[in-house]
Amino acid sequence: MVMRARDSVYHLNCFTCSTCAKMLTTGDHFGMKDGLVYCRLHFEALLRDEYQLHFNHAEGVAGKGPALGAAAPLGLPYYNGVGTVQKGRPRKRKSPGPGAELAAYNA
Repeated sequence: MVMRARDSVYHLNCFTCSTCAKMLTTGDHFGMKDGLVYCRLHFEALLRDEYQLHFNHAEGVAGKGPALGAAAPLGLPYYNGVGTVQKGRPRKRKSPGPGAELAAYNA
């Protein structure tokens, strides 16, 4: 069996966090950066470190920016392995009950 993550395919035993080697399973939240898979904890840490590096650099250049440790919450892009593709045909609309006006239903 295999696990698909974005454009990559992994053996189940190989689908692990690049930092801590924790095996990830279906439904686990994970992140990918530069082709590497990270568990949620380490992906958050990776993004937090990059966020702070970016703003610490901007603060040194412009003299403005958030104070160290005052980072705003991030909207982190997680992928839980579930696609949003519709499977099968859409459901048929319910017909109006007895006594409903047909003209109102068709409008």
